[in-house]
Amino acid sequence: MNHYYNMRTLILLVIGATILWLVLRSLRAMRLKERYALLMLGVGLPFVLLALWPDAVVFLSGALGIEKPTLLVLGLTVFVVLIIFELLSIVSVQERKITALAQIVGILSQKQREMELREKQSQRGTGEVKETTNERDGAE
Repeated sequence: MNHYYNMRTLILLVIGATILWLVLRSLRAMRLKERYALLMLGVGLPFVLLALWPDAVVFLSGALGIEKPTLLVLGLTVFVVLIIFELLSIVSVQERKITALAQIVGILSQKQREMELREKQSQRGTGEVKETTNERDGAE
């Protein structure tokens, strides 16, 4: 039984320390915003806490009046799933914004090329510029 507790403590410490190390490393490299770093620290610290104080779940469930400690764990799991959902929502919104910006950059680049082509043709004296789809539609 003692071997089980030592192994559990070691696993929890490794998981918690790894999460904390990754968060701090990403924060120092400026790949992670401060608010997300705090959120991830909030996710990593319970692993370290449970490694150092294994009966924390039992104590917290008793303090909160929850009859079975597994219900507290279930509640915490739901909380973590909601955090993950919120982060994925943020990523999805940012991905849509990046796609829209990339499309705008592509359109502007195409218009710039067309303008440069017209300018070169007018400098040569040809005068005639091939009509583009946007010009026929009246958009410029």
